[in-house]
Amino acid sequence: MKKIWDLKIRKSVQKEFPGDPMLQELHELRLRSPFSSLKSNLSKSLCLKKDLERVGLKLVKTQEGYMVQ
Repeated sequence: MKKIWDLKIRKSVQKEFPGDPMLQELHELRLRSPFSSLKSNLSKSLCLKKDLERVGLKLVKTQEGYMVQ
């Protein structure tokens, strides 16, 4: 059952955010998370990344987390 769930999540993520591994990772974490507060924060991160790109900035992944460039 877990493998089917993993495959569904992966397909959903790739369909929603093609070609953007960071958004795929954030979205996958959001879908897997059992915690509603974490889901909410991840949703905000997804929106933030889209907004930053609209004004020409990038959200990049570092070892400590994420940073705006």
